Amino acid sequence: MAQVQVEVPYINNHEFGVGVDLATGSPMGKVVEGEVSGVTAAGGATTEFRIAQINSTSELESALGIDVEASGGCGLFSASARMSYAKNSKVQTSSLFMAITAKVTLENLTIDDPTLTASALNIAGRNDAFAERFGNMFVRGITRGGLFVGVVQIDTSNSEDSMSLSAELSGSYGLFSAELETSFKEVQKKYKSEIRISVYHEGGPIDLTMDNIADPTQLYVMMQAWLKSFQDDPAKNAKPYSVTLAPIAIANGPIPPNSADIQHAQDVLMTCAKQRSQILDGLNLMDFMVQKADRYDFAGSVTLPDVVQAAKGYQSDLSVVAGAASHTINHVHDALTPVDFAAKAGKPYPLGIPPTPLPTLKKGLTDAMAAKGEILTRDDPLAAALGEREPVGPARRGFFIGMAVAEGDTLVGPGKDRFGADLLPEEQQGFQTAVRFTVDRNRNAQGAAVGAAIAISDPAVAAARQNASPFFTLGFDIASGIFGDPARGAIGNTATGPGSLGIRNLLTQEAQHGFNAAVAFYLGPPLRNRL
Repeated sequence: MAQVQVEVPYINNHEFGVGVDLATGSPMGKVVEGEVSGVTAAGGATTEFRIAQINSTSELESALGIDVEASGGCGLFSASARMSYAKNSKVQTSSLFMAITAKVTLENLTIDDPTLTASALNIAGRNDAFAERFGNMFVRGITRGGLFVGVVQIDTSNSEDSMSLSAELSGSYGLFSAELETSFKEVQKKYKSEIRISVYHEGGPIDLTMDNIADPTQLYVMMQAWLKSFQDDPAKNAKPYSVTLAPIAIANGPIPPNSADIQHAQDVLMTCAKQRSQILDGLNLMDFMVQKADRYDFAGSVTLPDVVQAAKGYQSDLSVVAGAASHTINHVHDALTPVDFAAKAGKPYPLGIPPTPLPTLKKGLTDAMAAKGEILTRDDPLAAALGEREPVGPARRGFFIGMAVAEGDTLVGPGKDRFGADLLPEEQQGFQTAVRFTVDRNRNAQGAAVGAAIAISDPAVAAARQNASPFFTLGFDIASGIFGDPARGAIGNTATGPGSLGIRNLLTQEAQHGFNAAVAFYLGPPLRNRL
């Protein structure tokens, strides 16, 4: 397969026409020349801004522009400030990580008609000498701009606090809002959380600072000042952000005789980079557990030394991955994946295996949440009927916990899934039932309330909605709020459409049956009489 151009972060000495070794990203001799220009009438800037929860090292790497796929494996194991920042951020799943990122890209400049330099042309027929001096790619394009990444790490004392804090912050991302600064401080105090902030930026003013390094609202102010600097003076504040590498062959240079080996080496380096990110996630979690051991419950025979041993295993795996990458860079024709490299070297891989069962953050508030969920269930007739279907004991306790965890939420998600996964197996079914019921009801709260009220005032509706399944009843009530009599507070639709069907399709299967029954009840034929 022919080599293709790739985009990689800028490193020192990347310049137009400079040759580059694809495996290392290292700049070499100038191999290509040609006029540099931009796209006609396209000199504007592109600005990106994003706030998101970060769950893995690879997600942070993507925010930093270290894209494994886009880079084609180029330079992924060279010294990089961005990579160091990602590694030092120590992302792991026991803490809540939020990232605020901004990127400004100015006009891309490129060599439109590249040709070999005279010195490159002189040895174009000597493949080994040519590759040694000029590599196999060249810098065809350079994009100027800048990158700003701020990471907030929030640690809580137990898993319930972490989940609850995530739920309170994920909707509005209030921790970055000056208007909600007081509210965030109250949340932080409520959950007894610790906060750490780190910043990485390329381009922009050099004097960006925070008066309080534990105040995330100042992080947002800092990012705004960074963005404004590009608006005020983009030429002064921009720096080379990324480069486009193209095969030297497009400038009539020699085609590498080992192009298939080069492609295989790229694939191996990408595999190494992905495994490195996954190993870092595991190592970061083990290190955090060791440092915060008092916050964890160690179940069964698993002890703190087991966690320490797992951390050593992950460190060994990092060494194997680095060795495989180094071997591949130095011996392109003999590229070895970490598994193959370890086998050849007689080393075990992987050794980074988390202990089972994995220690979990202490559940100091589980009993309180179960008690809260029991109150929520008691105050909701449908929820009470649904809870009674769960056997007394762990299953019903799981239901109560699910009611509390999903309180106020309108969608299921990975946070609630992770919380449920930490419960006892006997608690998990009840938990999931409560979560599905609660998010369906919350998402359609107004319609469900109207439908329930209609059933109280209309015996025929009450009879039609009566069913052993509370999910069925909930779906019926939601549809009643849409298709019921406007005189009783319903919307009064007389036909289904994309909107109502979209509402139905998000419901659980049992609730959809109730919804469909209500549609048939109201729309017939014949259409039910209105007051």
